[in-house]
Amino acid sequence: MASYYPVFVNLQGKRCLVVGGGEVATRKVQGLLEAEARVVVVSPHLSQPLADLTAQGLIGFQSRPFRADDVVDCALVIGATDQPEVNMAVYEAAQEHHVWVNIVDTPEACDFIAPAIVRRGALQIAISTGGQSPTLAKRIRMQLEELYGSEYARLLETLGRERRRIRRLISNPELRKAYYERLVDAALPKLGRLTSQPCLTVSHPLQRPDPGAEIVDQCDDDQRHQQKSQELMVVEQTHGQINFAANPASTHHADNGGSADIDFPAIQRVGDQLR
Repeated sequence: MASYYPVFVNLQGKRCLVVGGGEVATRKVQGLLEAEARVVVVSPHLSQPLADLTAQGLIGFQSRPFRADDVVDCALVIGATDQPEVNMAVYEAAQEHHVWVNIVDTPEACDFIAPAIVRRGALQIAISTGGQSPTLAKRIRMQLEELYGSEYARLLETLGRERRRIRRLISNPELRKAYYERLVDAALPKLGRLTSQPCLTVSHPLQRPDPGAEIVDQCDDDQRHQQKSQELMVVEQTHGQINFAANPASTHHADNGGSADIDFPAIQRVGDQLR
C-alpha cells in the first residue's frame, strides 16, 4: 500500500485532462473547475452537466475515444471511464509522458488520489483514507460540514485582511506571530457561541503572555522607538475586541449557511491612528 504525501496543488490555468463523460467524470471536472484549471474532456459521449459546461465554453471537449497523445502538456490526467482497458491505456500513456495520473477506483494506478473536501471559502479541509474506504471519508466529510459552516469563510476573509494589516503595523516577526494567535484565540470562542456548535478548545487570549512583554529593546534611535510604541499600542488596544453580528433567526447548518458579520474595531482604530 502506498504512503501518500498530502499536498494542495495550484492548477490555476493549467491543462488538465479528464477521460470519460459520465457521472464520475462530471464530479472530477467540477472539482478541477473549482481549482480554476483549464479542463479538457475526451469521451465519445457527455453527461448533460458536461454538455452544458461545454456549451458555455467552460471546458474543452473532444468527442472521440482516448488517444495516447492526449496527455501531452497536461499537468495531470484523470481516467474516469467504465472501461478498464481504456483506463489502463490512460495510465500507461501518462506514465510514459511523466504526467501525474489518477485512475478512479484503482489506487494501484494512481500517482495521486483525491481526498474528500470540505470547502468554506479559502478554508479547505481534506479527508483521505488512502483509498481504503472512500465511503468513510465521505461520512467524515459530512460530519465536518456540520461543524464548519459558511461563517468560517467570512471569518477567514477577515483574518486574512487583518493579518495583512498587522504585517504593515508590526515589524517584529515574533510579536506578529503572537498577535496572530491572540487574534484567532479571541475569534473562535465567539464563533462557537454564535453557531451553537462545539468549538475547538483554545486558551483565552488574555491568558497568553502579552506579546509586547518581551519587547524590551533599548535603543536611542527615535524611529525604532516609535515603531515599538506603535507595536505595543496595537497589542494593548486589541485585547479580544472582536464583534460578531449575526441574523438571530439563522441557525448553523451546512445547507442554510448561517452567517456572521465579523469586525475588528480596535485594529481599525489603531490603523487609523498610525496613518
